[in-house]
Amino acid sequence: MGRTLMLAAALAAALMLNSCGELPGGKRSVRTSSKPRLTVTIWSSLPHRGPQRGAARAYERAIRGALYDYRYLNPDLRIRYVALDDSSAQAHGWDATVVVANARRAARNPTTVGYIGELDSGATAVALPLLNQFGVLMITPASTMRGLTLGGTGTGPGEPFQYYPSGKRTLVRLVPQDSVQAALLGQQLADDQCRAVAILNDGTSYGLGLAQLVAAQARAQGTDVAFAQTLKPESAGYRRLVRARREPCVVYAGEAGRSATRVITDVARIDASAKLYGSDALAVPSFANHALGGIDPSIAKRMRLTVPLGSLDQYPAVGRTMMRRIAGSPSDLVAPATPSAYAAAELLARCLAATKRIGARPRNRAAIVRLAVGRTHHSASLGTYSVVPRGDTTGRRYGLYVIRDGRIALVRPLVIRAHPRSKASR
Repeated sequence: MGRTLMLAAALAAALMLNSCGELPGGKRSVRTSSKPRLTVTIWSSLPHRGPQRGAARAYERAIRGALYDYRYLNPDLRIRYVALDDSSAQAHGWDATVVVANARRAARNPTTVGYIGELDSGATAVALPLLNQFGVLMITPASTMRGLTLGGTGTGPGEPFQYYPSGKRTLVRLVPQDSVQAALLGQQLADDQCRAVAILNDGTSYGLGLAQLVAAQARAQGTDVAFAQTLKPESAGYRRLVRARREPCVVYAGEAGRSATRVITDVARIDASAKLYGSDALAVPSFANHALGGIDPSIAKRMRLTVPLGSLDQYPAVGRTMMRRIAGSPSDLVAPATPSAYAAAELLARCLAATKRIGARPRNRAAIVRLAVGRTHHSASLGTYSVVPRGDTTGRRYGLYVIRDGRIALVRPLVIRAHPRSKASR
């Protein structure tokens, strides 16, 4: 993949923005010393099994490509990339025990300078406190849960402070947090003239938080939240709760997997006319494609998904190239966080180079964090973005997607609008 993305390096060298990894004059550094190169390690922790396995492989290729493209920035360093699997066969996806082991392994390695992961918000919530204790910069290309960086509506007790035992922010999130997705879902419900909505969640911290945010946004847009419930197929009273739901519109907030497929299928069959909406976590082939164990085509065609990925023309040239060659274009979605995964490795390469400028050692974790958080950066895949001090990005790309013949396809980009306060004002 690195060969196809060499354009990234050429573009980055020409930029004169105040971002990590900038060298004076925009020139490449040249290795002049014959001393052995210092080794630093960058880790990723992504699921090699379960619904996100295909996307995880695309993200790992993007990370390797970025490190290859930006190798010239750190000629005196040997950058070692270790791709860890955070899944287990029993969990059929990410496993908290494995996530803990991965984070601990990375944190205790003295050569570690950065950790890219996790994909699911729940996994990020598990790994982040461990990495934070050791001062390791964690960059997530896909976790959107609000509670990772903010408190308030849609978050649990102690969030976000419980994730930062050191008292310092060490997370960079390269996708918008769920308040943005909730606002867009509420807006879409109003646009589709949903007078009442049922909001279902899977009981995970991500699902519960997003469901609360969507409920607040739906009410603000004038939509009545008539049913809000955690639904798990194995729970007592599950069938009764499914039959009790009669709202014309249904939002499912939760992670992809067998539970999501079963719940949405059962709800859809109760009411063949109900409009169905899903969160970004469902934008994976294992949910969209019936042949891969996903939703039935007759139900899939009724789904609308909000995904933190806009149209192709919203990305720089390198980002467009990646979406076409690695993840499929936004008209045929496979791995939506591929530009963010590339940008994560790109950011680490730039920050390693920038340690020289501030007189710090490359293995100085505090310096890496300081260079990444609270600054503006330029990415060949994402364009210019800022990381605010709490760790969130200023990027706001989102799109409305549908499922057609097992493929996830873009309908149009989504932008937050000023919304009416009641039905009467619509």
